[in-house]
Amino acid sequence: MKFRIDIPDKEVDEFIREVMQNMPEYGESLICTSWKYEQCLYTFLDEEEGKKYKLDLPKLRKGFEKMVQDLYDGKLPGIKQYMPDVMDGGQWDAVAVDALVQYSIFGELLYS
Repeated sequence: MKFRIDIPDKEVDEFIREVMQNMPEYGESLICTSWKYEQCLYTFLDEEEGKKYKLDLPKLRKGFEKMVQDLYDGKLPGIKQYMPDVMDGGQWDAVAVDALVQYSIFGELLYS
């Protein structure tokens, strides 16, 4: 079943901005090499592949929607067990934010 987030885009965007402000310190699988919080622009380095990726708010929103869908489909049990309320930023730890970045870049969780 397809889960639909029934939250206004503006609220989702504000939420993404909030949780992404911890990303430079949270870098787990991808290293955040530059960031501009005000513009919600981030650059990541995948050391394993030697590639750089740039993320902005539209890409992060798309990754967020895919990640939330997979959470509710039971595909991310290791994250879901700690995040009963996905829109509670206090429940987002380094693993969850890293997953958001991976979903925004790759469309799935590659590194865990």
